[in-house]
Amino acid sequence: MHNKKTASIPFFGDIKLVDPSDSGTNIDLSGKVAGVTPPIGQPGSSPGKAASGANGYCNTWSRCGNSSSDRDGAAGDKGGTGVPPSRATDGQSGGSTTAYVRDLLTPIVAYSTGAAGGIGAAGGPGGTGGEGGNGGSGGNCCSAGSGGKGGDGGDGSKGGAGGNGGDGGIITILYTNANGFNLTGNVAGGPLGPGGPGGRGGDGGKGGSNGGGGTAAGGAPGGSGPQGDPGTPGRNGELNFRVNPPAVSLTAISPNNGPAAGGTSVTISGTNFVVDGSGKVATEVRIGGVAVTNLVYVSDTTLRGTTPPGSGAAFVVAINPDGSTGVLDSKFTYT
Repeated sequence: MHNKKTASIPFFGDIKLVDPSDSGTNIDLSGKVAGVTPPIGQPGSSPGKAASGANGYCNTWSRCGNSSSDRDGAAGDKGGTGVPPSRATDGQSGGSTTAYVRDLLTPIVAYSTGAAGGIGAAGGPGGTGGEGGNGGSGGNCCSAGSGGKGGDGGDGSKGGAGGNGGDGGIITILYTNANGFNLTGNVAGGPLGPGGPGGRGGDGGKGGSNGGGGTAAGGAPGGSGPQGDPGTPGRNGELNFRVNPPAVSLTAISPNNGPAAGGTSVTISGTNFVVDGSGKVATEVRIGGVAVTNLVYVSDTTLRGTTPPGSGAAFVVAINPDGSTGVLDSKFTYT
């Protein structure tokens, strides 16, 4: 069960829970949307009635003028195979973030589980077999034709594939005071969606009527389709915590000089630059005590930005949300 307090993400600076009834702080980035089951597969086509046999007739010698096979109705066609459904959708993955915490003395419970994959839809049923053709009448000098056998039912389609479970997210907590601190939670991947059942076999078609009375045999029912394939379970995420995270450092700024008005595009090199949970730069860089603007995070060793106005030789300082700082050995020179 989640505790009642939910803190904003990410954390910057101190977190102070002043209510004595608070038992902890929650981070909940779990995937909330489970996969969706699509509509079932469409049924297979059902052929129409087969052609009827010709009626018998007598020729001038009072003998039957057409063959018995001409008087028989045609057999019905087999029903169409069911149409398989589309694949179920995947469960939503849990989100990831890095939280920077200083002097936190109460527990954190972190959740970033994946949602379940959608259940596969049932396969499309097979189409009904076509009705057999009627047998022709015999007339005065011919035997009546036989009705055609009904067509067999179509086979059901394979069941729809289940959706994949969402992946668990990666939550990393960086903090500087481990006194009384603990981190628990759940970052499991979501369960897979099972495959849908196979489609039902179609019904056999009706037999055609015999020319002399009665009905021919109907067709056999079609076979059921196989079970659909299951999805794959989501991958487990990571729940990390680190005491005294690595301090930020600066190794270079290029170019190392620019006009006093500022506006110089610079590349800043160092180590342990960080971003917040939304991907924005969380490391602050200052030249002469004034923040560099338009910072862009390239990697944990590279930032890009625009110099502020200044004068003379100015110190370059980086500050991380955990409070660590790094100072460049050489200065940036305003010209």
